[in-house]
Amino acid sequence: MVRKKQRYFVVEIIYEDNKVDLNLSREDIFRAIRLSIQDLYGDYGIGAFSLNLFVKYVNPYTKLFFVQAPREYQIIIRACLTFIKMLRNRLCILNCIYVAATIKSAEVFLLKRDKETLRALYKNCKNVSERAKIMEFTKKQNLDVLNDLL
Repeated sequence: MVRKKQRYFVVEIIYEDNKVDLNLSREDIFRAIRLSIQDLYGDYGIGAFSLNLFVKYVNPYTKLFFVQAPREYQIIIRACLTFIKMLRNRLCILNCIYVAATIKSAEVFLLKRDKETLRALYKNCKNVSERAKIMEFTKKQNLDVLNDLL
């Protein structure tokens, strides 16, 4: 049996007004991707590309999501993601920040990126109380991100 090779796109949503959309769902993102495929590749694109296309993970707080697509269509899907300008009637830009071969490697990348963000926040703290809040958060999440900074 032949294994189907997939690619996982880690995509960041950058809204024009920089606000969080808590009602964002997988279906909203999938619909926007299908519309982009329709605009760029027509009926052929819908039939060929969207059959094996899945939105695997959505986090409206971090404005990130994962898209699973067949490896042979990765360039086409990435182009379609680039041309999406609206999600739920809000202007946005989709930034593909990483392409992984497995969902596990996409998750590892995301964890590493979040740790780097926490480190940057910690370094930019202006007073002790802000640093204490970040330390408390990392302890609650069982992250040993800030050990090298102390």
